[in-house]
Amino acid sequence: MRDENYLIIAHYHSKGLLRSDILKLLNQQKNKFSKIYLISTNLKKKEIRKVPKDIFVKTRVNKGYDFLSWKEGIKKFLEKNKNNLDKKFIFLLNSSYYFYDNKKLFQKIFQFKNKNKNRNKVWSLSKSYEMSEHLQSGFYCFPAKFFSIPRFYKWWKDIKSFKDRQVIVMKYELGFSNFLIKNNFNIDCIFKENLVLRPNTFWKKINQKFKDIFWKEPKLYKKNPTHYFWKSYLKNFGIIKIELIKKNPINTDLSYLKILDRKTNFKLLKESQNN
Repeated sequence: MRDENYLIIAHYHSKGLLRSDILKLLNQQKNKFSKIYLISTNLKKKEIRKVPKDIFVKTRVNKGYDFLSWKEGIKKFLEKNKNNLDKKFIFLLNSSYYFYDNKKLFQKIFQFKNKNKNRNKVWSLSKSYEMSEHLQSGFYCFPAKFFSIPRFYKWWKDIKSFKDRQVIVMKYELGFSNFLIKNNFNIDCIFKENLVLRPNTFWKKINQKFKDIFWKEPKLYKKNPTHYFWKSYLKNFGIIKIELIKKNPINTDLSYLKILDRKTNFKLLKESQNN
């Protein structure tokens, strides 16, 4: 029996539009999944008509951010599948990335998922140590059979709406990883370039004992890898964070994006800025 894969996309656009990169993703990946659910907090009717007919689309009130959208998609998935979860996998994605090359992204995702050692984990594209150790919430994957575990199902069922984005980050993005770690779920990520900079226990002890005499603990591993390692992200996954394009919070040189922009018929920068 082959795996069945289900993709739930949490979508938001300030003007209610469906970006060309997301539409391309839907068309190119729809046959790779048993079902794709597009849950949006702002999508105009004329934009919905662009979506391939075999993709489930639902719009909802703009509150609760991505986790509430994913909850809606999970609820829809479980309506038809709750009694048969074996060999089914849930993929959670949001629209916070520009999908320059979605084929590269999903090639990496499926390669990682199909390794036997990764089939009983919750994993993401990357892990961050900003604030605390956590899987970054732009993407998750896990076996659907985890919903048969009462505490896992309850965690998703209990997701509520909060107006404050920081509360969402603490309670759900950080909170989900905290829940997984405390309940002995295995977690992992594909991208590990930032993790190799994390000091090991031996060097931590040396540093504490002799203070600045020996090697100082580097801080880059605590930074957001989708920002500080954006070129590697682009190379490995074919995606770039919309926030980086719009705000450039780390004040880095993004001139290379002008080259890529021409390859997208000048859609990358314009659509990202208007998102």
